[in-house]
Amino acid sequence: MGKEECKTLLDALNKVTACYRHLVVTVGGTSDSQNLREELKKTRKKAQELAVANRNKLTTLLRDKTISKEDRAEYERLWVIFSTCMEFLEVDMKKALEIGQEFPLNVPKRYLIHSGMSGGTSAVAARAMSAQNMKYEADSNIDVADLKELENEINQVGEMMVEMEMKSTCVTLDFDHFDDLEEEEEVMLCNAGALE
Repeated sequence: MGKEECKTLLDALNKVTACYRHLVVTVGGTSDSQNLREELKKTRKKAQELAVANRNKLTTLLRDKTISKEDRAEYERLWVIFSTCMEFLEVDMKKALEIGQEFPLNVPKRYLIHSGMSGGTSAVAARAMSAQNMKYEADSNIDVADLKELENEINQVGEMMVEMEMKSTCVTLDFDHFDDLEEEEEVMLCNAGALE
């Protein structure tokens, strides 16, 4: 039961993270709008909720000393995929912050990039978040508030990743099934921290 739940949560996180990446690419382009910025915000929040749920579930399962070696190997594999999703999310959040600062919506002196792409992005976000119709009521000062909030969320994701790194140790994670790793690489993957 735990393995399937983890896979489902991870699949959802992967889809929402990919959606966020797709949306970030359009910031500063001809499709940029307050609706896009609000879609980014909602997608980012959904990704963070899924990340916390994934982290909690996987951490609990990896702490369990009674699971079989095969199950442990599968949970470790899922942990690596989860960590990768988190890294992608953090990178894309930073990219959204930088581009959002360079191309604020409410400053008429800044021209958006004409990328050759145009059209709506709400269909992609709606599919990833399983929403039928995404409508937003954004105030005119969304840029400043959203960018500050994004900056805080980037810090939170960074802290979560540091915490995750501290929890993944050689004692808890058995890297023997990664046969292609050299011994030095295995040591580099391990941290001094331990699962609490």
